[in-house]
Amino acid sequence: MKPLRGLIVDDSKFMQEVLTAILNCDDELKIVGVADNGQEAIEKVESLKPDFVTMDITMPVMDGLEAIGHIMDKYPLPIMVITDIKDAKVAFHALSLGALDVFPKSDVQPEKAELLIRKTKILAKIKVLRHIRNRTSEQKPKQTVSSQSNHSFQKVVAIACSTGGPKALAGILSTLPADFPYPILISQHIENSFIASLVDWINHVSPLTVKTPREGESLAPATAYISPANKNMIVDFSGKIIFDDMEPTDIYHPSCNKLLSSV
Repeated sequence: MKPLRGLIVDDSKFMQEVLTAILNCDDELKIVGVADNGQEAIEKVESLKPDFVTMDITMPVMDGLEAIGHIMDKYPLPIMVITDIKDAKVAFHALSLGALDVFPKSDVQPEKAELLIRKTKILAKIKVLRHIRNRTSEQKPKQTVSSQSNHSFQKVVAIACSTGGPKALAGILSTLPADFPYPILISQHIENSFIASLVDWINHVSPLTVKTPREGESLAPATAYISPANKNMIVDFSGKIIFDDMEPTDIYHPSCNKLLSSV
């Protein structure tokens, strides 16, 4: 089987070398080019026709956001944003332009190589389309829904997602009505440093209330609860959210299995 061909876009030569070395360690991946800025990235996507791209955000000549917009409009392919934590909100804006996932630049190191390789292989196989324009202009004001314990639900919605999940979540939650009658529980594999920005971004595109829950919080309708990444979120029989500590053997966090089993 032919390896998945990748393009690294970053204005740091050191980061280009590190990413290339890590991703080339796996026989299923092959880095076929690097680019120093967004303009060069567009040109190399056209000439090299890679299967996936890793994209920095802050770069000279053309930044990552503008490059993602051009690439997804003309040559749609899977893009992983690799950026600093200080750019987290900007990184999630990149998802609205068509990127699939985000990865912290601080985790581009040998100790996290297996995680980066695994996420990249999953992302590179995702079939993408030209990006859909943000529909926030059509959004109606959010309804305020009480979360008191007198709510009783026969149904809840549970969503488990990993690589490519943030963009999929935005797509799903943006289409639900503001009076959606059930609570939604979400376990998304992502670094904890990105959770707040993820919640803010989806809140912006969805008419639902999107939040990170508190320990012991009662479920409410028209509300989506995104688990913190450093805890496993589960729901008990009284319809309250409780957190379970991660175990050393947990490869993915938060645990999708524990959330779905509790539901």
